[in-house]
Amino acid sequence: MKNLRGKVILFIVFLTIVAGMMSAAWAQVEKGDSPWSGKVTAGYIFVSGTTDSQNGNLSLEMVRKSDIDKVTIKAQVRHGKSEDVETANAQEGSLKLDRFLAGEKYIYGLLGLLHDKVNHIDIRYWLGIGAGYLFLKDERKSLEVEAGLEVSREANYDQLQDVETFVRLAGLYKQRISEVADFSQQLHLFPNLTESDAYRIKSVSALSTKVTEKVFIRLSVTITYDNEPPLDTEQMETRAETSLLYSF
Repeated sequence: MKNLRGKVILFIVFLTIVAGMMSAAWAQVEKGDSPWSGKVTAGYIFVSGTTDSQNGNLSLEMVRKSDIDKVTIKAQVRHGKSEDVETANAQEGSLKLDRFLAGEKYIYGLLGLLHDKVNHIDIRYWLGIGAGYLFLKDERKSLEVEAGLEVSREANYDQLQDVETFVRLAGLYKQRISEVADFSQQLHLFPNLTESDAYRIKSVSALSTKVTEKVFIRLSVTITYDNEPPLDTEQMETRAETSLLYSF
């Protein structure tokens, strides 16, 4: 239990640091002299009557890009309830630094933390390093791939798991469909080097339609798969969300 409390404290400290960085970046954005850009995505569904349910999500992404590097900060909160049964309760934060090399190559380092009560992940944190390459980029489409190593540890049911090492393979494709619509596809594959038969997959497909210059309607489908999930949880989870996105 002490170990778990320590991880929870670490999680809170990390989110506090991320929130502080985002607050400082937002202040610069408001002044109009900031290298930061970003987007806020929010969605909420409320149903009352024969069944009572509510689902909400809120995420914030901040990006600072220069000629030599790029910093990306992400934070997300999800909550859902149906007939007084909790269906979602998760908070996630990540920090990623890309360092540009010659041509379209770059190296990266990342840090992430996750709490997911419904899927019995009390705390999961990970550190990763690797390299990436921008295969394709023009006015209408781009394709980016990354490969690296990631060290992860988590606590479930007050039990602290052993440190695990994963290969991290990631791809991001973006396509401009029309003047008002964009499609993106993210795919992450995590083969487990500690347990050779274990792996995780995460796929995020999203379609954004422009409403105004800075406001978009976003439809996304997120699929996560863990062939060795925590006790009492399913291997696959599919989540479809409609959200309002504000870009700045």
